[in-house]
Amino acid sequence: MNDSRKLRLAILRILREERASLSSVAVTKRLKAAGYELSPRTVRLYFGELASEGLVADVRRGRLGGCEITPAGRQEVDDASVSDRVGLMGVRMENLACRMNFDPVARKGNIVLNLTLVSLRDCERALEEMLPVFEAGLGMGRLAALFSPGEQLGRFTVPDGQLGIGTVCSVTVNGVLLGAGVPVYSRFGGVLEISDWKPVRFTDVIHYEGTSIDPLEIFIKGGLTSVREAVRSGQGRICASFREVPACAATKLQRVIGQARRLG
Repeated sequence: MNDSRKLRLAILRILREERASLSSVAVTKRLKAAGYELSPRTVRLYFGELASEGLVADVRRGRLGGCEITPAGRQEVDDASVSDRVGLMGVRMENLACRMNFDPVARKGNIVLNLTLVSLRDCERALEEMLPVFEAGLGMGRLAALFSPGEQLGRFTVPDGQLGIGTVCSVTVNGVLLGAGVPVYSRFGGVLEISDWKPVRFTDVIHYEGTSIDPLEIFIKGGLTSVREAVRSGQGRICASFREVPACAATKLQRVIGQARRLG
């Protein structure tokens, strides 16, 4: 499948998953998260091409022009063969986990990091909201890193006027387990109901193999979580990911997770 075909499908999937009209700028950001480097202008050209084929509609001209997927566009995505399904979360998570080399015994190596950007004027309030989540044990680990404006992380530079907050990504668990010889399979991300500080059930799920963007981001933007309430009262809904390992690896799994937990 050529690059143009891949990008067309990636754009259509983003529009379908968002279930709303998106601007070219918004689609560009989501494509970048999936590993595609396109400008908003190029995305608008794709919008025009897809609109001429009836796959998207409501194209508004101008710099912030946007569109939404049509029934024909949804069918186009559904008809794509398995080999055409590029940039899916499951594949990207596996790639990241395999690139890790963190050794919990030696306590060194690289991990997978989530990076959140907040305005400098909001950073104090943001940290005040985050700390109770860590204290309640509802965050991923207990470690965080702060990055100043202009500081570089790989090819990414923290923009002026913003603070970068780095937290441990849950994919790090996959990498640590794989490094210890424990096969692990990420199945889905979902909204987990908490009652009396204990997990009760998943109320919404999206399988990683069927989406090109992070399911947890969809749930957060959809207002389906109540993290602050869960932190304060032990009753609420948080985002969580679900993994499977072979039953025969249970003993090794407990040992490795214990090591990782002690390291935070």
